[in-house]
Amino acid sequence: MHQFCVSLDEDENGSHIVHLDGCPGWPALKFTRLLGLYEYCDEALRAARMFFGQVDGCYQCIPQCHAQFQIRELVSQAKP
Repeated sequence: MHQFCVSLDEDENGSHIVHLDGCPGWPALKFTRLLGLYEYCDEALRAARMFFGQVDGCYQCIPQCHAQFQIRELVSQAKP
């Protein structure tokens, strides 16, 4: 199980970013909401959506849950 948090501030796209404990981009505690312990980042994103409508995974610590990574994966899977 891993500790996750979500930033209270929005990024330039209007998203609140979910981070995994130990991330170099983990915000100061006064700028975060701790989400708890989860096995997978998609579970942490679901928890963050209970507080904020638009969330995204940090590209540094959980790239598999970052929107741009997911879009690239879908595009590469759709190519013949």
